[in-house]
Amino acid sequence: MATWHQRRAGWGLLGIAGLLVLVFGFQGSRGLYSPDEGFYISIAQEMVHSGDWMVPRLHQVTWLDKPPLSLWGIAVGLKAFGQNEWGARAFHALSHALTVLVVFLLGCAMGTRRDGWLGAAMYATMAIPAAAANMVTPDGPLALWTTLSCFCFWKSANPKAQRVVLWKLLMCGALGLGFLTKGPAALIPTSAMFVYLLLRGQVRAYFVTAWAMPCALLFAVLGLGWYAWIAREVPGAMAYFLDNQVIGRTVSTKYGRNTGLIGAFIYVPVLIAGTLPWSAVWWPVLWRHRGELRSRALWRRVLDDPERLLLLLWVAVPILILMLASSRLPFYALPTFPALALLTARLIPPSSIERNPFGLSSRALGLAALWCLVLLGAKAATAHYPHEKDMRALYLSIKDDLPHVPHEIVAVDEQLAGLGFYHPARVKQVTLSDEPYPFFVLPDHLADAVQAMRASGKAHVVLCRRDRRAEEIHEELARAGIAFEERKLAHKRFLFLCAPAASNPGRPADSPSAGTADSSVTIKPAME
Repeated sequence: MATWHQRRAGWGLLGIAGLLVLVFGFQGSRGLYSPDEGFYISIAQEMVHSGDWMVPRLHQVTWLDKPPLSLWGIAVGLKAFGQNEWGARAFHALSHALTVLVVFLLGCAMGTRRDGWLGAAMYATMAIPAAAANMVTPDGPLALWTTLSCFCFWKSANPKAQRVVLWKLLMCGALGLGFLTKGPAALIPTSAMFVYLLLRGQVRAYFVTAWAMPCALLFAVLGLGWYAWIAREVPGAMAYFLDNQVIGRTVSTKYGRNTGLIGAFIYVPVLIAGTLPWSAVWWPVLWRHRGELRSRALWRRVLDDPERLLLLLWVAVPILILMLASSRLPFYALPTFPALALLTARLIPPSSIERNPFGLSSRALGLAALWCLVLLGAKAATAHYPHEKDMRALYLSIKDDLPHVPHEIVAVDEQLAGLGFYHPARVKQVTLSDEPYPFFVLPDHLADAVQAMRASGKAHVVLCRRDRRAEEIHEELARAGIAFEERKLAHKRFLFLCAPAASNPGRPADSPSAGTADSSVTIKPAME
C-alpha cells in the first residue's frame, strides 16, 4: 500500500502534468487577435528581425505604449519556437504557469500545504486567469511579478519573518520587473501592502532600515533603467510616458475605456464571472454568515489574522484604485486573482484529506477535472470560431486577392497590425478622425495617406469596416485619381485594391478610369 508521501509525490507529478496540458494545450491553434496580440507580437517580431530590442517599433514606427519586458519575452519565444502562434504565446503561458507556482508557495507560507495546493489549482482554472494565459497582453506577466512581490512581502513582513533583508530585496526586484512590464500599474498592489503595514503599525519598522536604499536602488535599476535610456534616445518619450501611463490612465478620459460612474462597476461582474467556477463557493458562505458582516467582532478578528488581512487588502485596495481610475478593462483586475484564489481556498473545509492534497471530495475533483476539459475545449474551439479580430482568418480571406507586386496594406480606423505576422507587407494605420487614439506617433489622416500612396508608386490594399468609412475611402481615392477595385468581405469589412499611381502618371482625379483596377496589377477574382 502506497504511503502518504508516495501518494503526495504522485499527486505532485499529476498536478504539474495537468497544469502544463491546461496551459500549453491548443496554445497555437487560434490566429492572432487584434488589436492587442497584433500590436505586441508584431513589435516583438520586428525586434527579432531588426536586432534592435531597446526601441519598440510597430511596422517601423516608434511605439511606446508599454515598456518592453513582455515584448522581449514574446521575441524570445519566436526565436526559440519559430514564427508561429505557439511561439508567440509561449512566454505568456509560461508566466501563467509560474504564477500558479508562486500562488502555491504563498498558500503554503500563509497556511498549510493544502492551502497552497487548492489555491494554486483554483487560480490555474479560474476563467479570467485561464483566458489571460492564452491572450498576449502585459497583464499576464504583470500578474506574475505582482504575485511574486506579494509573496516576498509576506516572507519579509509576517510575524515569524526570517531573512527579512533578502526578501525585501527580492520584493523590490519583482516590483522593478513588473514596472518594466506595465509601468506604474505594477505599483497598485503595493498600495495593499502599505495599508497592511499601516493597520498593523509596522510602517516605520519596515521602511526605516539600513537596507532601504539598496532596495530602492535595485527597483530603480530594473524598473526605471529602460525608461531613462529611452527618454534620452527618443525625444518626447518622457512626456508621453507621463501622459500615457500616469495622467491618461488615471484622470483623462481620452482612452475611452469604460469611463464614467457606470464603467467603474465593470469589476463587479469581472470578479464574479472571472473567478468561475470557484466563485460559486462564496454564496453559501456569505449567506451563512450574513448576520456577522456588520459585526465589529468579525473585522476585529480579521485585523488579528495577518494572513487573511493581507489577502483581503490585496483584493479590496487595488480594485478600489482601478474603479477610481478613468481607464478600465477586465484584465486590469488580473493581479488580484491570486488573492481571490487563496481566500476562496480557505472557505472550503477539508474533506477526504487523506486521499488527495486538495482536501476535496471525489465528486468535487471530478467536477474540477470536467471544468479543465471545458477550458481546453474552449481554447480548441476558438480556432474554428469566425471572429472579426482573428488576423489569420482575415489574411486567408484576402490572400488570393493581394497584388503580385510590392504593396502596402493600409488599415483605416481599425488596428490590423497582426496581418503583418502572416503577410510580409507593411501594415500602415491611418484615420478619418480628427482625434485619433493617442499613440506616441499619431496615425496619418486618410487624405494625407492617399496623397502619399499616389506619390509612392506602390500598389496599396486599403481595409476598413462599416459602410460610411468605405464611402469616404471611395471618394478620397477617386478624388486623387487612384484606380481601384472594391470588394466586400465578412464582418462588414471592405477591401480596396489600389493600382500603383505611378503606372498612370498624370491621370486626373475625374478620369473615367478612376475607380477601376489598373491593368498593370495582377489581381485575382475576389473569393466568395
